Amino acid sequence: RRVLFRSLEAWTITPEGQRLDVKPDQIRTLSDKNGGEREFGDDKVKVIIFPAVTPGAVVGYRAHYKHHKAIFEGHHWSSFVFSPHLRYEDIKVRLEWPATMKLHLGIQDLKGIKNWAKVQGAAAAPNAQTPAGWLAHEFTYRHDQVVRPENGRVNLEDFAPQIMASTFATYADVARAYVRTAAPQAQLTPALVDLAKSITAGLSDERSKVNALYQWVSQSIRYVSVAIGNGGWVPHPAAQVLEHRYGDCKDHVVLLQALLSAVGIQSSGALVNSGKNYRLPEVASTDPFNHIITYVPSLRMFMDSTAELAPMGVLPFDVMGKPTVLVETGEVLQTPATHSDTERTLSRTYLRMRPDGTIEGYNHSTRHGQQQLGSRATRLKDKDREQVYVVNQWLERFGETGVGAISTPDPKDLDATWELNTEFVLDPLANVPGPSALIIPVGLAPGELRDLLTERPLNDRRFEATCGSSYFLEETELQFPKSVKIERVPRAATFHEPGLRYASQYVLKGKTLQVKREFWLQRERAVCDAKEDDQWARFLPVLQRDLRAQVFFR
Repeated sequence: RRVLFRSLEAWTITPEGQRLDVKPDQIRTLSDKNGGEREFGDDKVKVIIFPAVTPGAVVGYRAHYKHHKAIFEGHHWSSFVFSPHLRYEDIKVRLEWPATMKLHLGIQDLKGIKNWAKVQGAAAAPNAQTPAGWLAHEFTYRHDQVVRPENGRVNLEDFAPQIMASTFATYADVARAYVRTAAPQAQLTPALVDLAKSITAGLSDERSKVNALYQWVSQSIRYVSVAIGNGGWVPHPAAQVLEHRYGDCKDHVVLLQALLSAVGIQSSGALVNSGKNYRLPEVASTDPFNHIITYVPSLRMFMDSTAELAPMGVLPFDVMGKPTVLVETGEVLQTPATHSDTERTLSRTYLRMRPDGTIEGYNHSTRHGQQQLGSRATRLKDKDREQVYVVNQWLERFGETGVGAISTPDPKDLDATWELNTEFVLDPLANVPGPSALIIPVGLAPGELRDLLTERPLNDRRFEATCGSSYFLEETELQFPKSVKIERVPRAATFHEPGLRYASQYVLKGKTLQVKREFWLQRERAVCDAKEDDQWARFLPVLQRDLRAQVFFR
């Protein structure tokens, strides 16, 4: 824990060079409540209200803060990250520590841009304030360049200049420090043992038991974070989590670990980042970790019970393709990345145009892997809404109107294949009788390929960005009235490069047009760079042209 800003001064320097000091009543201490109704803590923040902030003014502050109680006894870590999107005129960092403490120091230079200013560091001599027997190291940094932020880029810690200091020699040390405080919280009680046995009653194989216990925790324990004192890192006792029926990620993990242990199944918490950090810093620390999930070694499977709509083994996108540290063993593993074999949407639509131009149809689609999570969440949110509004929203995505109905399994039934069945009638999209032309309608279908049209690449990406792999198959059968004469159908389109393939075909049989569109994307990593952007720039016009293709008729 920290005492924030033991002393603090702040000022504004006007464009004319006048210094205006911030008055004491303009520096305020507030509760750091940014988690909404599901997160509570005792963190405080300082808010500085700078006077006379106008174009050309410079603001600054000087603060002194210290850790007065280590989060993990005997360990300290600090990091200072410098964004390339900001200008730094003069940065000085001086670290001091007892000579008896083994402190590991590191510097990261900016990745993605050549000839960028580097952080400088060297051992420093003691000064008047340095305690006897202490060591010191000083770092400096400055640069006057600024580059624009980029959509989708990874977090700064993955590529920006930074200073790192830590007493952890390895990530195994981080794991040992965490498990030292967390392991006692998984202690079994009679209530936990009885619950585990009742949930797994009648189940003989290990996978079924793990699934039953995972689903029970996922569905029964609300996500609520109470991070008071050291509660941001130390879970509550499993028995207490069970009694209260709420907890954060650490509490979920410790409860699931206890329940699995009660039926003889070993598991471990796995520290991971749930944001856009895809690298572990070279100097080991807890900084990249803001989440913990469960790993079951016997199944070689990660699971996140805080994602209440995720079937066992399906992870949210935010924790996929990430380095993770098993707290029980100290191993550094990798969570599964998205893959075209698992992240799949399969859609089949049947359409029939009536003589007045309206189109009736129905769709059956299934979503697999993490692609189903957003759809499950949407249907759960929509279950109490008027169906007409939900249908209107679906159709408005691509400029269509009409009426319809949507049916799915219970979003919380995690054993059910996630499928959608829809029926709909679309208002005319073309003039009948013609002559006229018609783009293949989407209706109440997932429309994943249409959604891809909004993913425009950057022209000059400098930094890595998040990306993923997927597979979409859309099949549509469109039947025209007998009175309609079809004059021309779209041509097949193809795109084939390593890692990205697309193919469409249009087959006319009498008055029925059969359309098949297949998209396959397989990225080598969970992050992409300019090379993938360039490829997407070559592919996008092919997709745009194909989805604009029309059937001409009279």
